[in-house]
Amino acid sequence: MTVVTASKKKLIFDYLDTPEEERIPQKQFLKENGMIRVTFYKGEILYAQEKEKEEKEARRRMLAKREAAVRLGDMMENALHKSEEYLDKNDGVVDDALVKACKRGNAGALKLYYQLTNRLIEKSEVKVGLSADERARRNLQADVELLDSGYKST
Repeated sequence: MTVVTASKKKLIFDYLDTPEEERIPQKQFLKENGMIRVTFYKGEILYAQEKEKEEKEARRRMLAKREAAVRLGDMMENALHKSEEYLDKNDGVVDDALVKACKRGNAGALKLYYQLTNRLIEKSEVKVGLSADERARRNLQADVELLDSGYKST
């Protein structure tokens, strides 16, 4: 019974990952690596099984992303009607969506996250005193009142 060792498995996988036009002939590969055909064929079977697993996993991830998008779409649709109630019921889904958006680098999501965790406080300009226009108006008004009251300037 022929067993495919880890080192031979890696050699076979590397060989099969190489585009066909760039590969050396199979006979030469077997000779250079001291391998018999049966070992190579078993390695090919393992390679096919591995690729099938990877494809199934990729499909599963794609379907999971689609389902998440549908759930988020449903959440947003319901949010239009009774947003506060819906968001309260689905805190976990909303939090997951926010975290995913943050991981993708979405600036709006990051800002919201930091606001919700009280690590970002919006600063606003506070106006103290009068603007130049207001000062000019007040000075002019004061001059008029002083002139009307009989004050004479030198």
